[in-house]
Amino acid sequence: MQTDDNDLRGRFRALADDEAAGAPAFSPARLHSARTLRSRRFSARRLAFAAASLVIAVLTLTVGLVLGTSTGYASGLVAGAHRRDAIAASTAGVSRQLSALRSDLTRTRNNLILLAEKGGFEPASLLAAESEVDSMRANLARIEATLKSSPEEPRPALAILRTIPVRNALTALTCGAVAVAPPPRQKPQGIPVIALPDARVRSSQTFGAVLGIRQGADGKVLVNDPTRHQLKLFDSTLTSATTMLDSVQGADNSYGRFPAALVPYRGDSSLFPDFNARTLLVLDAHGRIVRSIAPVEPNDLGRMFHDASGVDDKGRVIFHGFRRMLSKEFLKEGIFSDSEPILRSDFDLRRTDTLGMIARPMVTVSATTPDGKTILHEYALNPLATVDNWSVLSDGSLALIRGHDYHIDWVRSDGSTSSSPKLPFDWRALTPEDKQRISDSTENALHRAMADGSLDNFGLSRLPTNPAEFTPSPGAGARVASRGDGSPANNCGMKCGLDMNTLIPRPSEALAPDKLPDFYPPTRVGTNIADLDGNVWILPTTSKYSTHGELVYDVVNNKGVLVERVRVPLGRIIVGFAKGGVVYMTSGDKASGFVLERTKLPSARP
Repeated sequence: MQTDDNDLRGRFRALADDEAAGAPAFSPARLHSARTLRSRRFSARRLAFAAASLVIAVLTLTVGLVLGTSTGYASGLVAGAHRRDAIAASTAGVSRQLSALRSDLTRTRNNLILLAEKGGFEPASLLAAESEVDSMRANLARIEATLKSSPEEPRPALAILRTIPVRNALTALTCGAVAVAPPPRQKPQGIPVIALPDARVRSSQTFGAVLGIRQGADGKVLVNDPTRHQLKLFDSTLTSATTMLDSVQGADNSYGRFPAALVPYRGDSSLFPDFNARTLLVLDAHGRIVRSIAPVEPNDLGRMFHDASGVDDKGRVIFHGFRRMLSKEFLKEGIFSDSEPILRSDFDLRRTDTLGMIARPMVTVSATTPDGKTILHEYALNPLATVDNWSVLSDGSLALIRGHDYHIDWVRSDGSTSSSPKLPFDWRALTPEDKQRISDSTENALHRAMADGSLDNFGLSRLPTNPAEFTPSPGAGARVASRGDGSPANNCGMKCGLDMNTLIPRPSEALAPDKLPDFYPPTRVGTNIADLDGNVWILPTTSKYSTHGELVYDVVNNKGVLVERVRVPLGRIIVGFAKGGVVYMTSGDKASGFVLERTKLPSARP
């Protein structure tokens, strides 16, 4: 191979010497004058041979540079005691090759001048070729400078050839056009952080809490206030409202004794429980009762409306079940499972299925009674427990948000399942001081809740199994349960007919600081909400994008991709959505009440 190259180079140099002997200086003026000489006769055979020699010269430059640099630089990869000597010798050889190539480029440029005078090619093509040859000469100079400055770290030969526009030079000679290199590809941007604009619409009334918002096609907004036991219909400006369900007992539109969630149903309708009649009420966009649906199981009614349930595209209600007791001997071995089911109720098939399980661990604190025989199990509240969350997206997909590594498991309405990759999270360590502070504040909050009656001795997990044993307080209006003989049922509310398997004990203390985890978990219970545009908004426990204490949500689409982060205004929390990026927030506090606000995502949202 080397011998063939030397012969080819010798023939090329002999030909180039003949052509360059009388070559004048190259200039645009000379090129213009060359057009008048096209009538001169010249040998077609000589011109063809000259053009071929030019192409061969360029190819010779390329092959020579590949062989020379590859041979020289490959020796730099040889391990052993003679590595530096081999690299030095190789570098010297490469320098000689480059000097020879520089001479060849000079001769090639002279050949271009001869071709310009003979008029065998278009002037634009020749000018472009000359420019490429000059570029090759500049690249050779840079290679020589690199060898002199860092001979011990040579670049691969092919990497050097990428900087030499040989292909452009050949294209200019043969096709009359130089290929323009595509612009460099921009590096992918990170996940955008969008600042949610301040609200321009605010409610004229306050709320005790907001647990469900439904905006109709006419812009009117149905708002559920579970604290004050009211369901109100606001106009599009949130200034005037009509009470659809009220806390007044004895009225036909009584809200009921117990707080409940407003569950989105098909279209712009909603579901709301009627605990007295033990049915699900279907409400239209204005909160009017359209019809009722009987639950598949009586106990489903309480479970469907204690949490943010959802509906898939087939009208099946997806809701959160309760943890299962692992032992029937509650007072002796009251041990509960660390997971809770997510259920789906099909009203047409009259069947309830389990779609998945979510982690909701409980910490057991055992104590022995003074008699030394009975062991009672109490429970401590862990404010930093690693928990799972769930949401039903607008397309009916169930998202199971896993807290241990912050990824999502998906259950589609057709029964297919999948898992998406882990989501990025700002893992933040807990110092001993952080653990002590969190434990103390949790303990104080727990004691206040016990003192004001917010926590009973037991937290109820189910409604009574016998409907005849349930009734609200007297004068509850039309929806009143009664015994079979027409007499009123026992006046004991939701606590009638419950056995130990339907109860969950309340926590008695906060977890000790030394038992808390070393890092903040990704999520907390009930801090995610689905919008009406196919996304789930997750509120992580920490975020480096919170500049002044604002809440920053991770917005994940139905493929499990984190598409953006949204920073809400300070002091606000998201409580609902409407289509087209409309966001509802609340501001205020428990003492003075909460104000409902409406804003919209910027139009630049991807």
